[in-house]
Amino acid sequence: MNNFSTSLLDKSTNGYILNHAAAGSDLFRYSPDYGKSWSSWKTFEATTFLKADTFTTLPEHIVVDYWCKKCGSASTRVYGELSNIPSIFPQMFVQGKFNMFGLDKLIENEMKRTKNGYVFPFVWDFPTELVFDIWGDGSITFGDIDGDNVLDRLAPNSQLQANIKLESPPKGFVGWTIIFGEDFTVKLEPSGSWVISMIIFLLLMICPVMGAFVVISIFRKISYSIIVNTTGNDSSISQMKGSETLKDFFSFTRLFTRKSRNPKELDFKPENVLIATLEYEIPDWKIKVRIGGLGVMSSLIGTHLLDTKLFWVVPMVSGKIQVFK
Repeated sequence: MNNFSTSLLDKSTNGYILNHAAAGSDLFRYSPDYGKSWSSWKTFEATTFLKADTFTTLPEHIVVDYWCKKCGSASTRVYGELSNIPSIFPQMFVQGKFNMFGLDKLIENEMKRTKNGYVFPFVWDFPTELVFDIWGDGSITFGDIDGDNVLDRLAPNSQLQANIKLESPPKGFVGWTIIFGEDFTVKLEPSGSWVISMIIFLLLMICPVMGAFVVISIFRKISYSIIVNTTGNDSSISQMKGSETLKDFFSFTRLFTRKSRNPKELDFKPENVLIATLEYEIPDWKIKVRIGGLGVMSSLIGTHLLDTKLFWVVPMVSGKIQVFK
């Protein structure tokens, strides 16, 4: 961060202003997208005006290279940014076995930007390996070759193993907090509580089941009650204690009983019922067509409404009409 300038980039009413401070330079160029694209080399000047549409992402970040003829090198690079938390990286991603090194896009792997660097809480099956990726496509990755916790950058086609190895956290913890510093160092801090994790796991396993029983009990208590008829259609039911609603309920159940001890007690007259559906069940013909819920209703009608005269309208696709007697 020694070459990061807080006064390099300023915002004006119509755009942005570069305040150059590299005295002795002959040429300069700038990149508004963290070095992915560059402007042409221009003659050095004290200030440079940039258009309002120069930056496509926020916060506005600029990288400026200066060239000196006497020095013969363009290695002088200065960073500038309009942010309270300046950084030389646009973002940082974590790649590893947990997301198949970037192939599994559904797993969140972007690090959070803080004053201490980029932070990422990580819980996985240890031991495992990780790398840091700037763009998330494997073009610029960082790892640790010699194990000194200082990141090293390798070419994408390099055969060296630069993966950062993470061992199991200390006893009582469940994972690591990974801190990627602007000085290219990596810090690992144990995080999470094993006890709290087990408590949450047990609660998530027990509470939904217990909640389901409670909700069902409350619903059954408030909305309806189940009455079991153990005496059949005996007239003694009318002498049971209860409200008129319960008496009406038992009278209604007699309509769906195949054999009644005394059918004359039923105040019911057979009716002609015409049914035309694509799904049906006719017990007399021993045929049944059931596709979905409508077929279930047709089956109940055909097997339980025995006191009615059912007339089925059966759809025919082809063939001759055959009458069953």
